[in-house]
Amino acid sequence: MVSDNRINWLIIVTLIGYCFYLLAPALTPFIAVVLLAYIGNRIGLHSVIVFFLIVASGQLFGFFDILPATLIAAILSVLVRFIYDKYLAEHQPTAIEENLGDLTL
Repeated sequence: MVSDNRINWLIIVTLIGYCFYLLAPALTPFIAVVLLAYIGNRIGLHSVIVFFLIVASGQLFGFFDILPATLIAAILSVLVRFIYDKYLAEHQPTAIEENLGDLTL
């Protein structure tokens, strides 16, 4: 015969699982928004880009490729910023000199 203590624990665990089952869909958007904002701030990308990245990589490559996709996006964003800054550093003085010539009275 099963003791009353085991039955009580079984009831408690079942109720906790059922509450989690009911509350998880309601709490998921709040948790997801906080996590997306946190990940976006940590890697320097906007939360919308991180959301699109997670959804797209999840659809294209599956669940296990979501984290490597965010890392690859962070690396690509750093490379693009570096190339853009280098481009501006090389071409900025000529653009300023050309615009100054147009502003003469």
